[in-house]
Amino acid sequence: MYRKMKKDDFALVNDMLGRINSSAKKIFNNAYENGNLISCLMHDNKNNRGVFAIVEGPDYYVLQVSFEKDITNCKVIEVIHNGLDKIIKRKGSKDIFLNINGYNPSIINYFRNYNFTQDSLGFEYFFSTSLENLDSISNFKVEEGLTFKGFEEENAENYIELLDDAFRQLDIACNEEQDRFSKSVEKSISWLRQVDEEENFGAFWHNGDLVGVYVLQDNCIHTIAVYPEYEGKGYGSQMIKYCLNRLIFARRYKEVYLQVLFQNKRVQKFYINRGFQVRGFYSENTYVLKKGTSVI
Repeated sequence: MYRKMKKDDFALVNDMLGRINSSAKKIFNNAYENGNLISCLMHDNKNNRGVFAIVEGPDYYVLQVSFEKDITNCKVIEVIHNGLDKIIKRKGSKDIFLNINGYNPSIINYFRNYNFTQDSLGFEYFFSTSLENLDSISNFKVEEGLTFKGFEEENAENYIELLDDAFRQLDIACNEEQDRFSKSVEKSISWLRQVDEEENFGAFWHNGDLVGVYVLQDNCIHTIAVYPEYEGKGYGSQMIKYCLNRLIFARRYKEVYLQVLFQNKRVQKFYINRGFQVRGFYSENTYVLKKGTSVI
């Protein structure tokens, strides 16, 4: 049913973990290179293929699960259950994270009954570098009246207000804490300063009014936020084209990606209409032992 990973399986493992997201691949590859991969089991038969990997970090364990098709075989899930049970018994003070292919709902639902809290559920999109898409950003010019600026100390609180306003409705839909940036204002401003020093922050202005901000992280568009009153006026498209132009043509990345929460249907359509394609579907979970409950 399962077998240990072989060297020849490396490409397949990366493909399967890429169906979760880029972070899952990166965590696995770093562990593989640094000797921190505890185990990697392959499930491969005529009906389904999958990967179950366990990685140890300095203060955490990460379990990664990805199958081509959803799992209905209890014995297949039992192997994952037993592997997790061993990690819980040896974890000490380390955190345990469980990253699952979102197209495997049976596994996601199974482990919700065993002290795992879902941190996020969403899609990863990558920008297709077709000639048509590249042409759409290669000749990009900022529209008249629009300017991009870096971090300005006197506008720090305005950036925080914008971020809270832009994400408020999504936070409500996801049952998440609202106004989280202003509630940790010093930490949030320090973060923006840092990404600006790395030339990964930008503020978008229209005739002197702050419209939106972006944050980049390597080849990832980490954050795009627009004041709600400016949505639907083309400013978001301008920001996306600006970021893509910078990452692909100025920084020479061959690939650009971003992540969108499952509940954010409107934004998913926005990116698809601008040349992005779905690559991964992730369910990220954390083990939290609640009072009155027992381990697996």
